[in-house]
Amino acid sequence: MMLDYNEEALEEFEEAIQLDPENSNSYNNKAYILWMLDREEDALAAYDKAIQLDPHNAKAYNSKAILLDFLKRYEEAFQAYDKAIQLNPMEPKYSSNKGVLLQNMHLYQDALVAFEQAIQRDPHYVDAWSGKAQVLSQLKRYDEAAEAQERLEQLMEEGYGDDDDYDDFPDLIIFPKEYFQESE
Repeated sequence: MMLDYNEEALEEFEEAIQLDPENSNSYNNKAYILWMLDREEDALAAYDKAIQLDPHNAKAYNSKAILLDFLKRYEEAFQAYDKAIQLNPMEPKYSSNKGVLLQNMHLYQDALVAFEQAIQRDPHYVDAWSGKAQVLSQLKRYDEAAEAQERLEQLMEEGYGDDDDYDDFPDLIIFPKEYFQESE
């Protein structure tokens, strides 16, 4: 059962924090588990602690932004993504994730710019191509959307996107929380 696993994982991260209370990544990981346990406010506090311990931890800002986006606290999420991008401007997922946020805010032109920035940083980053295709379609620029979708499919056939984002778990949350809940 996933709930038991998350409870066990939380205990493990609490233990890791006891052993090394200055480890920013332990707080970042703890925050993710707290979120999976539906303890969003506790998760935000853990992300804040990770950032307090390491103000240059772009992953913590990115992860916090994902949660803030989920909570529809868009302005705060926007600021956290901007900070992640400022700290690590060459990381494409931060711009791509910001594009998703802007898309959620129905700011499609701005989202397109964010996805294009991510593609400039890594032309093989499939999440950015997927977002770009979606946004172009939302902007009714169907020919360009089809081209972006074609490029996305080509990249997938070439093997890009298979596991690229799993390298820094939990910094990019791929699945919605409902995926982890047991079916009744």
